[in-house]
Amino acid sequence: AGVVAAKIARTAWLGIKVSDLTGSAARARVIATGAGGEVTSENVVTSIDPTGSSRTADLRTESGASVPDVGVDEARMVLSVPAKALDQVLTDLSKIGSVSYRSSQSEDVTDSYVDTKARIEPMRDGIDRVRALLSKTTDLQQVITLESELTRRQAELDSLTQRLAQLDQMTTTSDVTLTLWTDSTTPVTGPGDGIAGGLRTAWDSLLGSVTVILTGLAALLPWLVVLVPLIVLVLRYRRRHGVVAATAVPAAPEAKDPEPEPAGAPAKAVKDPD
Repeated sequence: AGVVAAKIARTAWLGIKVSDLTGSAARARVIATGAGGEVTSENVVTSIDPTGSSRTADLRTESGASVPDVGVDEARMVLSVPAKALDQVLTDLSKIGSVSYRSSQSEDVTDSYVDTKARIEPMRDGIDRVRALLSKTTDLQQVITLESELTRRQAELDSLTQRLAQLDQMTTTSDVTLTLWTDSTTPVTGPGDGIAGGLRTAWDSLLGSVTVILTGLAALLPWLVVLVPLIVLVLRYRRRHGVVAATAVPAAPEAKDPEPEPAGAPAKAVKDPD
């Protein structure tokens, strides 16, 4: 097997202070596309919108990293450019304004690339063998077993090819996270800050609690429809049964007071229990 060239995934971050935010963002787009790349995400804020926030949907780079929110008179762009053109792109972008920071990161994924690629061909051969066996067998149990094995191997092959394509993408293109700002750039107050944010959070919590309660009641409703009438019937039955039982049992005779002895009669002797 031939020697595989090193597979290096590179990512860069660049912060530039500019005088014209919109114009500088346009220049950055031209630089990226001129190098054979593209703008994968862009957030340019020149003023606060009527809702009181400049925040937009959550942006993410190709690698899945979250792109922070931007303030007023600030722009944040993610440029995907060919890896071989990364250094030149960074140099061209640096000419837009005054560079505040510039950093890059490299990751060697050669071992992962070689391992993934080496597993693909044997997996394909194994799938071909299973298909050949499947075409020859007539036993139902063997057909079921072979189809299950074929599905498992095909899923693993798809995962390997997807991983290899991802590694190729990481090593042939590079993400540049570009931040532009001006002298008038100001941070944006988050939706959870201040009194209004606190009230909004409390209201959202209340709505969430009510939703949970209503969901629980909705889940119990079918049971309540059955159990409530049953409980009522049981209580009525027990009440009626108790009334009938009380009527059927005769009342115990009341103890009579002993008749008084006539005057002058001798007292009755009381026997000693012993």
